[in-house]
Amino acid sequence: MADERKETSESEVIEGMNVDEGVVGEVYGEEKQTQCGIGAWHPRRLQFCNSPIGFLICLCFFGFTQGMTVNGIVYVVTTTLERRFNLPSVQSGFISSSYDFGVLLVVVFVTYFGERAHKPRWLGIGALGFAASSFLFSLPHFTTGRYQYQTAGIDTCSLDGNATLDRECTGSSGGLSHYIGVFILAQLLHGFSASGIYTLGVTYIDENVETKRSPLYVGLFQGMSTLGPALGYLIGGLFLNHYTDVTIDQESLTISSDSPLWVGAWWLGFILTGCMALSIALPFLMFPRSMPAAKELALKRVSQTQKGSEFAARAGYGNALKDFPKASLNLIKNIPFMCVNGAAITEWFIISSLATFGPKFMETQFNIPASDAALKTGFLVIPASLCGALVGGWIVTFFNFQYRGMIRFCLGSLLFGFCMLPAFSIQCPNVPFAGVSVAYSNTGNIERDGTLDSNLTASCNTGCGCSTTYDPVCGTDGILYYSACFAGCLETGEINGVEKMYTNCTCIGNSTIDPEVLGGSAELGRCPQSCSKETLYIFLTFLQLLGTFLALVPSTMASIRCVSHDQRSFALGIQSLCFRAFGTIPGPVVFGALIDRVCVLWQDSCDGSACLIYDNKQFGLTALLLCMMLRLLSIFFFIGALAFYKPSSNERISVVDVDQNARESVHKDDTA
Repeated sequence: MADERKETSESEVIEGMNVDEGVVGEVYGEEKQTQCGIGAWHPRRLQFCNSPIGFLICLCFFGFTQGMTVNGIVYVVTTTLERRFNLPSVQSGFISSSYDFGVLLVVVFVTYFGERAHKPRWLGIGALGFAASSFLFSLPHFTTGRYQYQTAGIDTCSLDGNATLDRECTGSSGGLSHYIGVFILAQLLHGFSASGIYTLGVTYIDENVETKRSPLYVGLFQGMSTLGPALGYLIGGLFLNHYTDVTIDQESLTISSDSPLWVGAWWLGFILTGCMALSIALPFLMFPRSMPAAKELALKRVSQTQKGSEFAARAGYGNALKDFPKASLNLIKNIPFMCVNGAAITEWFIISSLATFGPKFMETQFNIPASDAALKTGFLVIPASLCGALVGGWIVTFFNFQYRGMIRFCLGSLLFGFCMLPAFSIQCPNVPFAGVSVAYSNTGNIERDGTLDSNLTASCNTGCGCSTTYDPVCGTDGILYYSACFAGCLETGEINGVEKMYTNCTCIGNSTIDPEVLGGSAELGRCPQSCSKETLYIFLTFLQLLGTFLALVPSTMASIRCVSHDQRSFALGIQSLCFRAFGTIPGPVVFGALIDRVCVLWQDSCDGSACLIYDNKQFGLTALLLCMMLRLLSIFFFIGALAFYKPSSNERISVVDVDQNARESVHKDDTA
């Protein structure tokens, strides 16, 4: 009732005054632009959310969801997708890169025209699109039918048959690898929808909080965003422990999550994140174009723009379109800004490559299941990313670093991380694999080239009629065999009704004196490996990641400080274009191609090829050399960003453009 009396009194005062109705409408129109609501509905009880903190919470949730999906769960399920849909690493690398390609296609236009548009509304529409994209990514699970894992076609050696290493493919036997098109399309749509999170979202925060406090807000946002991938690793790993067909009783399966034939519930994570994105869309659509304090804050802001890079955007979409070439050239000529972009390219090349294949690196080097590798990677990334972003933002805020201070801080952080890169030289030896890394018993030395024909057949399994399906067994000699059949096992038995034990294996040395026993025995599954270096690797990698994420917030703030105020969103868009076109897009593809070169055993099928065994030493050396080279380039670029910076004279930013934008947009809310 008090609110109603207040509204009535305000109306009576206005009616009693001799005021131009157009002026009154403009005043109420400007007030409407700073209130939460949709259309003409702006309830007073909703206005407590109309603050930078309220927007920050929503932006953090969206950034968390985005990171959890495309930088967490997608990477975790990469190995599983390779197994389920028979994809080589190069193709699986394309899946993760497609997100960045989608962002690249639209980010420049989103940020250029979005600078003067209704930023929260654009983010709300993006959240809706992101939800639809996540649901699309999970679609192949529902259209491919149940996963039928295949153990070796002939479990044991049949001496009256002929070894058959080739599979005849019919026209209807393949096709699963074609689903890569669905994954790529979903990732492209993810990119389209999320292109405004780290550009329009960051600049909306920057224009609605004090300049000194802005890095802290951005640090909180980046921290939550980097927490998303970490939690994505954890949740994705937990889902992978559940069989892909959740309606099946796992106790009835003859394999466990430790088996290389296991396919976990990779699709559940995308259902979850789709629902999360859907829930945040409406709050974004209700935020105003600008908050009440935006004009006052603009009056207090001091320019740190690079000298000669000042730019004033003209009002109207027509003028904005005409000014697009000039605005782009103005940023390209800004040498400090482009140097920061160069560092962003090299750093994101590293991050995207290791994020995609980091779990595979741990799985291979330390001989652990894919689900365990994902969980351990998540536990590694969570504290490093969260502490790095939060501490980096807090340090910039506490010391009130200007542009030069931010760049120096980035240099120190990356130098610290560089010293931790030798973590990739820590590796465990490959498990001895018969016909791949060691010779079969009494068959002489072998030449390892990763082909089935030259490596896996030997005199002890000739004529066994073995299938090429990978179903490894561990012999009593501590050697891993491709299958029980290739180990020459003639008999089988069961332990606890599930685990299989094979006996009379002619390729395994006989440890008994019984003349009726032709060979040793083997147990289904991979051979256990004891390696004490895993803890050291995790510790050094944590420090390396901490140094990387410490530089995240200051580098972002430096990027928008050295450009004109009217080009903040566009600058972040150009930066996103650069590091995605030359960093995150080619990164996983290049790294995937490099590690495919160190694969020593492929499994070919009618649907494609997938690597089964990597050379651990070469895998680690490849990762080490690539990261060291790129990190040195990052340091070089930051030195250039510091050396070429020449600030313009300290002038306070005019509020004219801010005021003009608000007036111009009063009647354009629905079209923004």
